[in-house]
Amino acid sequence: MRASFFDRLPARIVAQRFHYSPPYVRLLRHLFTSGKLDFSEPVPEGLTARRRIDAATRQKIKTYRTHQLSSGDIVECLSDEGTEISVRTVERVLREEGFPKLPRRARLKMKMTVKGAHIPEKSQTITAQDLEGQRLISSCAGLYLFAPFLAQFDLDSFLQSAGLPGSQIIPAKSYLLSFLALKLLGTERYAHVGDHAFDPGLGPFAGLNVIPKCTALSTYSYSLDEVHLLRLQEAFIKQGNRLRLYDGKIINLDFHTIPPYGEESVLEKHWAGARGKTMKGALTLFAQDADTKLMLYTTADIRRSEANNQVFAFLSFWKNVHRGVKPPSHFVPSCLRPFAEGR
Repeated sequence: MRASFFDRLPARIVAQRFHYSPPYVRLLRHLFTSGKLDFSEPVPEGLTARRRIDAATRQKIKTYRTHQLSSGDIVECLSDEGTEISVRTVERVLREEGFPKLPRRARLKMKMTVKGAHIPEKSQTITAQDLEGQRLISSCAGLYLFAPFLAQFDLDSFLQSAGLPGSQIIPAKSYLLSFLALKLLGTERYAHVGDHAFDPGLGPFAGLNVIPKCTALSTYSYSLDEVHLLRLQEAFIKQGNRLRLYDGKIINLDFHTIPPYGEESVLEKHWAGARGKTMKGALTLFAQDADTKLMLYTTADIRRSEANNQVFAFLSFWKNVHRGVKPPSHFVPSCLRPFAEGR
């Protein structure tokens, strides 16, 4: 072990020096790091090294095992109480008392990851009655300032018209509120959702005991196709129109190139006005209300050959969700006037 962890020699070199096989050296390393390697001196022949255990310690060992604690956990509990004892002695006492071995449990089943960090509970739906009488201390309590607005927005009818799917465990409304909560908190990536996994106030905002994990959020996001996203935008803008959240008389329409964070080989080169050059990125179309700065429409991953058609797609979208509003002719390019006039 000194050669492995102090001298930092490879397993192959350690095996050759001490006449072991490399797999056995790796096994010894694992036993050492997990605290299961016993360095006590071997018992001389003809002598017994069994330690006498008093009745009080024996009773404590039996009590700890009734709470499904392993031999190692029992050793730690006894050590905290001032009683130093080995794992082998605890195992012997349990065997003498007739206790069977505990079934092998993975660290994940014991709610511990490989690195020893606790993992949150599984997400499940809850109601307001489940939280009655509880007092929650949360660093995300500011999210509930948006509750009056969400109540006016009528999310149930909004989601029904959008047709977002749900699962047997987490409904579509909880998924949507989970995404909204992360955006309101400034969490830009799903991988960072673990920073809020133990916050007791974030899950109830989405109608859950805890917010869904990164895998659940990313899987749900990737399962939504273009039809779902278009319906979601239509339902949002229609509801915003009923609540008079935007003016809609003047719309800023702009193409924007978003630089990638990963693989660039599949992306085309587009003009990036903010950087004043062409670069590889995802071409995105944004439509923004000029008065309220509210985003009205987005579409991403546009091919260069599809850019012109995306303008017509937005006009079709806008006429569908905002019927009766026709932009003045002097704001419409001549090539788009027949479409804007309905011809």
